[in-house]
Amino acid sequence: MDITSTEAISFNVFYLNEFLNITLKKIEGKVAKTHFEVLENISSYLVREENIVDGLEKLAKFQQTNDLAIFLFDMVERANDYGPKIVYNTLPDLADDFLSLYALMVEDDECVDTLQKVVDSFKEKFGEINKTPAIKTAETIETPQKPNVDEKPEGEISFNEFYST
Repeated sequence: MDITSTEAISFNVFYLNEFLNITLKKIEGKVAKTHFEVLENISSYLVREENIVDGLEKLAKFQQTNDLAIFLFDMVERANDYGPKIVYNTLPDLADDFLSLYALMVEDDECVDTLQKVVDSFKEKFGEINKTPAIKTAETIETPQKPNVDEKPEGEISFNEFYST
């Protein structure tokens, strides 16, 4: 995912875009494809938010993803406290730290499920949920009819008789 824009944006948004681009480049191929896609989705939705804090609140909503939210929030707040050059130069190291945290998270199935819930909540907010049509009527399953075959049972034989034939 390469997040690019020709519109004027704040330094915080630029900083987050750059961080996410670096992070995605570094993590690609180092985690399972599905885990990469989840992070890619979360990244793209975060930058689409009108206010960065709104997106981070979606992450903070769940206990399993709260650490990611805290990490990203602290990172964005740090951009306000230091000069742009200093903060920008820390991006590669921050991306490494973030990747370590994310790699630990995706080892836990519950965290992976929660990350997917976060993606789903973004999709819902942006109207991208694929809703399956509801079944209008209940379907009945017919039981198969037994064939009307006149079969005569064969005589029973012992195991030894069967085995010797």
